[in-house]
Amino acid sequence: MLELTIDQPFDLASSLESGQAHRWKKVDGWYSGVVRGEFIQIRQKGQTPAGQTVEFRSGPSPEAEAAAMLREYFRLDDNIEAIYLDISRDARVAEMVNKYPGLRILRTEPWECLVAFICSANNNIARIHQLMERMSDEFGDPLSLNGQTRHTFPSPA
Repeated sequence: MLELTIDQPFDLASSLESGQAHRWKKVDGWYSGVVRGEFIQIRQKGQTPAGQTVEFRSGPSPEAEAAAMLREYFRLDDNIEAIYLDISRDARVAEMVNKYPGLRILRTEPWECLVAFICSANNNIARIHQLMERMSDEFGDPLSLNGQTRHTFPSPA
């Protein structure tokens, strides 16, 4: 198990439950999902003097590679304060920034994002989650971690 320390505002729950991603499941305080072929289990531990801390387990790649992938997925190297300042020029957006501090814009895989967008027509978020998971279960490759099995999102090929 590895830890990541994030020196900017970060809220794991808001980021994963905001409707941007549709394949994260929360069980016993851990979110599990598949990102770029990696099975990830992650939870937010709390605040330290250095910043927010999350701990995670991953497979099949070494955890150090998964840590770099998570930094990219959650855009942890982006200057969130500068982004907040820029987008908060709109009053409604400024209200949401204040309401959801630490919400990250996820760097979702383009193909999976496109399919989720297509599924969104005439569906609610719960239904989109279900459709995306069923497609993965049916056509994706299985990955196992810590006694759980999840599937990759199928490729367009």
